[in-house]
Amino acid sequence: MAQNIVEQFTNMLNSRFSLRSHPHPSLKMKRSIRETVTYPKINITDENDSCLNPPSSCEHVLSCGHIVNTVLPSEPCAPNCHHVSNTEIGMDRSLKVKNALKMKNSRTVSTNSFYCDACVETEIEARISPDISSSNAEQRRATLRAEEAKARGKATKYRKCYIALKFTSVPCHSDGSLLSRYVPREERHPFDNSLPQTGENMFEDVDPNPTE
Repeated sequence: MAQNIVEQFTNMLNSRFSLRSHPHPSLKMKRSIRETVTYPKINITDENDSCLNPPSSCEHVLSCGHIVNTVLPSEPCAPNCHHVSNTEIGMDRSLKVKNALKMKNSRTVSTNSFYCDACVETEIEARISPDISSSNAEQRRATLRAEEAKARGKATKYRKCYIALKFTSVPCHSDGSLLSRYVPREERHPFDNSLPQTGENMFEDVDPNPTE
């Protein structure tokens, strides 16, 4: 009788240690969820093409559908602006639109194209595993970003510009509260790569104490 009790106790201990080393799937820690970054494209028309709109002095719409901001207002268009690269749409354009284009870009079209960071970032996002943390994902982005810039000759072959439209989304419940598994990244860019921003929230993402 006593031997049976000892065996039962031994089996119970072995069972507990087994659970600790091999927990039930429902008890395992679920992986964290990171943010998702997208760079929307627009359906381009004469009405929303910033190149044809003099008040939008810092914006240009590229042939890929992404919008970019220039360093200075009223900079000339580039070969990869939508209205320049798409020769078919220029044939039937009204005199009003042509005059608006002339007012905004008095120096016509530059030799070098704009570097579309949004296209590059979209390709990079597709190469980042969803199973890594936000911090690791950001480090991976920085590495791939530098590799692409060097391979494409960003510094010498393209004009400087900024991403004008970027969405960063995080998973949430139907009431808008964040999921418990979402873990924000530890590091932040001192300045967002879509600057300069405009509007009442233009300084929302700017770190007042940037660090290298």
